[in-house]
Amino acid sequence: MITSQERDYVFLVNMVKGTIFGTHVIFEQYTNYFFGGSKIVCNREEGLENNNGQFGMIIDNEILYNGDSGILLGEESVANLVMNNKLVCNVPENIIDRGTNNNIINNIERPCEPCESPSDVCPDEEDNGIDEQRQVLFDGCKIENRKRNSKKEKNN
Repeated sequence: MITSQERDYVFLVNMVKGTIFGTHVIFEQYTNYFFGGSKIVCNREEGLENNNGQFGMIIDNEILYNGDSGILLGEESVANLVMNNKLVCNVPENIIDRGTNNNIINNIERPCEPCESPSDVCPDEEDNGIDEQRQVLFDGCKIENRKRNSKKEKNN
């Protein structure tokens, strides 16, 4: 979903899963929007991208296992409220705030566990936005885990 040049928009109680492009993008001076109660999971790009939205509210969402971050507040985003969201294992970060005067309050964030990636949890998505460089990192972790497991088997 891409939203542009509008105001007073409401996006409530939606499930967004497995998109390749444009999960929810806000750009071109979008103002006074409310984005809440939604579950955004296993998408290739950002869970929510706010390039230059102003005075918006992003409240009570579950944003899980997305590539390219959970919530991205771009350089032109101003005075948005990001509150009471649950963010889990969005790569590379759960929230990236490059904007001005955005308020990020009371969110529950859990980074990926060591060697965990969105593609581990979202097996139906081909690469879930994990680029080759990151994939090499994750593959290295899988190799390390295999080595540890084979050592355990030998000891038993």
